[in-house]
Amino acid sequence: MPALEYVGTDTAAHDLSVTSETSSSGGGGVVVDVSNTFPKGVTIYGRWTKINPASGLILAYIGD
Repeated sequence: MPALEYVGTDTAAHDLSVTSETSSSGGGGVVVDVSNTFPKGVTIYGRWTKINPASGLILAYIGD
């Protein structure tokens, strides 16, 4: 079974080259870093081990 891929700050998930995509891993993924901005009110789903906002406030839901 292939490893699950999640958004991250070190490695891009789902970043296979064109025509190399599989049923469990796509292409075009990028690393989320300080150059990314998200609009107010957006919801981002993922498996996070740490949250460190550059500014402002966040509301985070923790669950299984």
